[in-house]
Amino acid sequence: MNSVIEDIERIYKPADNGATFTFPEDFVAFKGHFPQQQLLPAVVQVELAIFVLSKALKKEVKLKTVKKAKFVSPIFPKETVNLTYADKETFYDISIKKDEKVISNFQIIVE
Repeated sequence: MNSVIEDIERIYKPADNGATFTFPEDFVAFKGHFPQQQLLPAVVQVELAIFVLSKALKKEVKLKTVKKAKFVSPIFPKETVNLTYADKETFYDISIKKDEKVISNFQIIVE
């Protein structure tokens, strides 16, 4: 069985200031998270941001703090999302969109 990071790596498609992800039904984070209606846990959405920032900065980054978070709409298997980040000097503003609609927005501090 793949780890979450291995699965993220498998579906990662870099883009300007972010990445695109299409989640297959067998994505490991869906296993056991609401078996009747699988959805991507919010903690994995934060992990996507850490992964993208590590790639963009060309170094491993670790989450220090989630300053503010709003998860508006779920991410289901077979869906594609676009994650973008903005460097705000003391934190990163992360936005996840599905069909051009913001479904998650959070601010993180990394080290």
